[in-house]
Amino acid sequence: MVFHSNEVDYPYFPFRIKIDFVLVSRTDDLSRQYHRSAFEKALKAEGLIILYEVVNPFLFTLISCPFWRLCKESEKEQLYFPLKKILTEPDLPSCIISIPHSAFFIAPDSVNFVNVPFDLSHSHLYIDFEDEKKFFSSCQRNLLTYQILCDVDINMFIERNENEGRRRSSLIDDDPDLIKKKGLIFMLMEKAIPDGFILHDPSEGDAQYKKIKENAMMDVNQFIQDFDPRLSLSRIWSNWFKTQPLNSIKNYFGEAIGFYFAWEGTFCTLLWPSSIVGIAVFVLWTI
Repeated sequence: MVFHSNEVDYPYFPFRIKIDFVLVSRTDDLSRQYHRSAFEKALKAEGLIILYEVVNPFLFTLISCPFWRLCKESEKEQLYFPLKKILTEPDLPSCIISIPHSAFFIAPDSVNFVNVPFDLSHSHLYIDFEDEKKFFSSCQRNLLTYQILCDVDINMFIERNENEGRRRSSLIDDDPDLIKKKGLIFMLMEKAIPDGFILHDPSEGDAQYKKIKENAMMDVNQFIQDFDPRLSLSRIWSNWFKTQPLNSIKNYFGEAIGFYFAWEGTFCTLLWPSSIVGIAVFVLWTI
């Protein structure tokens, strides 16, 4: 069962609750504060958790998406997740089946399960659904949160002007193709929010980890040692005698970055024969 709650009853940063998106604004810029307030109200109505960090003159709005809201958005977006107890054997790439020791080319984290669109009513069938920290990868959390930010509608939170009897004007209010859902894209267009970004997951491999650990009011190891995707990816990826962990790269950085490194790995692999021939020709030419 997924509980609907967006209450914060624990320290938020950087270990107990995942910060999925950060919005940046200036504390000395009140020109679009009206739209920012409406935007934040709309986000809270969607179930997102909002906290603040001030580093003058910047205000960082920290946004976290609760597990139940991620599940709801996953079902809406038809995101694929692996099923329990339905395993498959990873196939070899067709171009290397005939090569001796071709099993060497299988990624160490090859997918060996069946993925299906997420269905909340059958959530018990998915791998790791009982563990909120592991079910959604970092990339999936960021993607779903970003989708919520873009789809949110702030129109209902914009109060009517008492004198004119209409909503306060914006840069695009006179446009006949008025954006119906004024989400994150609208806020960026209006410059109500100058910028936004995604944070890396906290990790023992982080240069600031030791400093954070020393200044923390609690034992941070209990929140990070069970599952550290950055450290795990770093250890697997730095191994010279294995292929790239494409599934782990995809889970942390997203499909686009995963495809990039898959192409780079394939391209470099295909250059081996030509490089060997080139070296042989060079050696023979210099003799």
